[in-house]
Formats: sequence, structure tokens, C-alpha cells
Amino acid sequence: MNAKILDLHGKYYGTEIEYEINNRKCIIEIWNHASCTPSQRQIEYWNCSLQEAKDNDFLCDEHYETAEDFYVAQKIVDALNN
Repeated sequence: MNAKILDLHGKYYGTEIEYEINNRKCIIEIWNHASCTPSQRQIEYWNCSLQEAKDNDFLCDEHYETAEDFYVAQKIVDALNN
């Protein structure tokens, strides 16, 4: 299978995993928010440091990818591809 994590885009509504089954593209969305710690790629997407994100209230809602979201998505992609 050719599962992959899609790039972040726009307002966050979950980490998206794309895969194909029977020639149909499918999407799985992960939105866990266990620790509320942004993922490294979310920080990079915002183009700021974690401290700057905190100082500018980027963490005031749940519309960002957490480290756990990305970790779980990676595990699902690994499972689908193996």
C-alpha cells in the first residue's frame, strides 16, 4: 500500500493520512490532543518557535497538530505500508 501523511494546510482539522484501496483514495484523520504539545512540523508550518506560538496564543484552541497526532499517524502509515 502507498499510505502517506499529507502536508498541513489551512485551518487544522486533523492529521490526514491518504491511502488507496481498490483504486479509491481514502483519508483517515487523526485528532488526539492528549498533551496539547504542537508537533515539530506544526511549529515549522507556523514559522515560529514554540515560545512564540505560546506568546501569540496559537495554542488557544485545538486547531493544530500535536506531537501525539503525528506519532499516531506515523504508526498507522507504517502499519498500512507493511
